[in-house]
Amino acid sequence: MFLSILESFKQIYGYYPRPGVCELLKLINKKLKAEDPKFLVFFSAPTGYGKSSCTVVIANRLVEKPNRLGERLIHVLPMRSIVEDLYTKVKSKKEEGKLTKLTLGAQAMHLLDVEKSPYMLPGIVYTTIDSFIHNLFKRPVAEFYRDHSHFDIPRYAIYSSLVTFDEAHLFSSEVEVEEEKVREKHNRMLTSFYASIKALTEASVPVIIMTATMPDKYVQNIIEHTPNNTDKYLIEVGPSRDIFKKRALSSSTSYIKKIIVDDHKFYEDSYKNNPKIQGIINEKDVEKIILELKSFGNPKILVVKNTVSKALETYQRLTKNVRGLIRILHGRMNVEDRQNVLQLIKRIEEKEKEIILVATQVIEAGVDIDFDILISDATTFSSLVQRVGRIGRKIDRKRMTQLSIYIIDGDGDKVYSKRLVETTMNWLKDLFFQKKVDVGWRVAIKDETYGELVSYKWLLEKIYNKVEYLEDRSLLKALTDIDHYFVALKSKELQRKLCSFVREEGLMAISSWMNDDKKFKDGHEALENAYKTMLPLNVSFIISKWRDLLDVNEEAVKVLVCEGKWLRIEKSKELYKMLDRLNKPCIFLDAFDGVLNKFRKRNLIPLAAILKSGSYEREVGLKIEQ
Repeated sequence: MFLSILESFKQIYGYYPRPGVCELLKLINKKLKAEDPKFLVFFSAPTGYGKSSCTVVIANRLVEKPNRLGERLIHVLPMRSIVEDLYTKVKSKKEEGKLTKLTLGAQAMHLLDVEKSPYMLPGIVYTTIDSFIHNLFKRPVAEFYRDHSHFDIPRYAIYSSLVTFDEAHLFSSEVEVEEEKVREKHNRMLTSFYASIKALTEASVPVIIMTATMPDKYVQNIIEHTPNNTDKYLIEVGPSRDIFKKRALSSSTSYIKKIIVDDHKFYEDSYKNNPKIQGIINEKDVEKIILELKSFGNPKILVVKNTVSKALETYQRLTKNVRGLIRILHGRMNVEDRQNVLQLIKRIEEKEKEIILVATQVIEAGVDIDFDILISDATTFSSLVQRVGRIGRKIDRKRMTQLSIYIIDGDGDKVYSKRLVETTMNWLKDLFFQKKVDVGWRVAIKDETYGELVSYKWLLEKIYNKVEYLEDRSLLKALTDIDHYFVALKSKELQRKLCSFVREEGLMAISSWMNDDKKFKDGHEALENAYKTMLPLNVSFIISKWRDLLDVNEEAVKVLVCEGKWLRIEKSKELYKMLDRLNKPCIFLDAFDGVLNKFRKRNLIPLAAILKSGSYEREVGLKIEQ
């Protein structure tokens, strides 16, 4: 059976998996044979290792015949951009005829995939952490604003699945103990993640957690939210088994079995192609460095900024002063524009053509693109490792330049923990200026050095030794209690109070639709075209900027709706009145229920408020600043 699962991987991807992925598949195969779903696996491997590739193979096996591990696989991700990227990849495999039995779905807040998987029932479902948490705790996204939701359908789908949490470092707050205000703002997602792990493992749902940047302390905290009778495994990848210290990772309540995987070829290739820090620079140096790099060939340059406003400012400056192909990618672009940028990058990836991409954090995890040069704002170390993971991903690709990193000195721009950014920068400055050694950005051993490189995993443990992954205990208790209620009333009350179980406030869908009413061949095509124009924005941002942001006419806000085969524009005076009078996000979202229900009573599907003409620019995104 295991040989067939490897052959299945090769049939889908055209090659056999790396040893670490192979070891994970071997473990899952063992659990399938034993019909043993009570397990939690941590899979820790460097960026570019191909961790995410295993889930479609596991899902394919789950749907082949009944088993106790699950009827499907749900792949949970921190950002819409990764959901879209993985969904598109697997959809192309399905269109090639390689996944004939496997059904495919995706869900990201209000945005459902074109195969319509609101209840997470297909064989493999890609979803954001927001959607997953709300579905798990009885606020299904498909019926988010209804008093009587069919919450047991998505919960059945979840509890009869194997659940994989990918890029799990982004579920953590990474906040140091002293930063009380920042911790209060950011610990909601981490708490919801803990609550979901607790609920799933207590119900014997098999769970896989994957990331390249998972400190021991984070692993220990997750383990403390699981039952003692759940088997726990940590799969790590190294150049040889001997280089790892033979010690078991343990917490106060549980034991975890370490599985060390020897992948010397990956380490040899990574060592030879290790990106090097070439400088810690100032913002004013960025343009000069790019011009110098371009004079030596055709480099593929990735510039990552911490905020959308800084990304737009850099993009506008570069398009004005630097010749060549320049694109931008951030979270305030609609689905179609983001997909077009990623497709463009992949088309020219193997060609000796240059490109400059200015991006925000949406690029730093899960998105499979390959650059030569990284110019990054100062950030936390785990974030930097992920950004560096976007360069030098394809070992065999011919390159015109040395893989290089430039870090712009700074404090995190109030996006990241200031203390953690300072600690990161102090370590990097010491290594670069004083010790003159390079970080091994894909060296995931616990020892300090591998050859002449400092292990990123060793450095990760040093930098994060003062970080506390703390939860909101009242929220954790509330979510745990919700899991035992027969009706969803308590869940709805909590959601009304918090706006969102995952974030500080809720999100609202906005559309860049600029057409009149339009008819399509069927409702499927209509929703697909609407989805391409949509982007979610924070409710507080919409409330503060709605007159500049939304298409308002005669004291009514234009709303994009679906009616059968048609996409139509409706005017909502109720939404106008709410925006004019309500300035608190939670109160607004609660009142928003009534607006949506009025559309539904007319057999219309409300999709998004429509942006004002001129507030959105194709290939650039939203022009209104926060």
